[in-house]
Amino acid sequence: MPDIPLYTPAKFSICLGDGAHKQAPLPFCATADCFGNRLLYPVSGGALLSRPLWEGYASAFSNVSQVGLLGVASASSAFLGPVVLQRPETCETSSTRLLQSAWFTSGNDSFLEGTNNILASTTLPPTQVATIFAHTSTQAIMDGAFTDSTGILQAVAAGAADVTSYISDLRSLWNLFAGGNSTLNGPDPCFSNVLFFQIFSTPWHTIEAEVKSFKCLKVPSIEGRSDPAGAYLTSICFGTVTTTTAENTFAGVEGGREVKLHIVIVESTLDSLPFPVPDFTSGQAGLDWRPYGRLVTEISTTMGSRVNRAAVKELAKTFFLRA
Repeated sequence: MPDIPLYTPAKFSICLGDGAHKQAPLPFCATADCFGNRLLYPVSGGALLSRPLWEGYASAFSNVSQVGLLGVASASSAFLGPVVLQRPETCETSSTRLLQSAWFTSGNDSFLEGTNNILASTTLPPTQVATIFAHTSTQAIMDGAFTDSTGILQAVAAGAADVTSYISDLRSLWNLFAGGNSTLNGPDPCFSNVLFFQIFSTPWHTIEAEVKSFKCLKVPSIEGRSDPAGAYLTSICFGTVTTTTAENTFAGVEGGREVKLHIVIVESTLDSLPFPVPDFTSGQAGLDWRPYGRLVTEISTTMGSRVNRAAVKELAKTFFLRA
């Protein structure tokens, strides 16, 4: 087996309508035992080996309907999920911020026990902390933004052969294909790198050429915008590409399957993270989410424009209303 990557893709799964106590229909990792992984904690005079990590996954995620909202929200990359990926050599992570991240264990109340273990780690000796973590398989988790922000990887891994995906960063698409990058710098110097898993055999530049022929909507001049050059929305394009899977052990994808990808690409001048600006109420640094509201307005205006009526109908029929 190849070396274990820094992050391993994983998934929540549930069958709608099955009720609140059904087990997840799909394994959390690509294999039921999550590749047999364990954690090794160096301590004075030796090392401690954790319990198998799959025990924690089974306890925390085998029944997704029982996962608390706080745990799910804390794992979000739009919230504090990436805190657990901060590089200790470049950024200092406070215990308070770690407490706000999502931690879980192999215990019955996985997320609560994980949070309590992190809380205890702020006061206990390091060797005792390592003992607790190893015995309970304490781990952190965040959403898939650092392994696949398109949703394509897990859909294909689950067996889908016809996938619709919304793309805002084309690099995330190219790097699913042969020859794409396996890693990119994180969105901030504090964070570890973003990983990519090549699950398609088609060369990425072949897909790039096909995407260039996609149909695009006309972005109209939006009322009230004093400077057209300052618009956030730059394009909305859509189209379909057909490709073949390539075997990827850690993504759980077998090779040789034909897959159709229906792709909607919305590009803008905004980054994936909001602008840091002074907080107007407290005077402290904050994040300005207002440009994203403006972007949504521009997208809605473009989709509702009369000049795009035929194209939008084609988009809806081809991508969302097909039998």
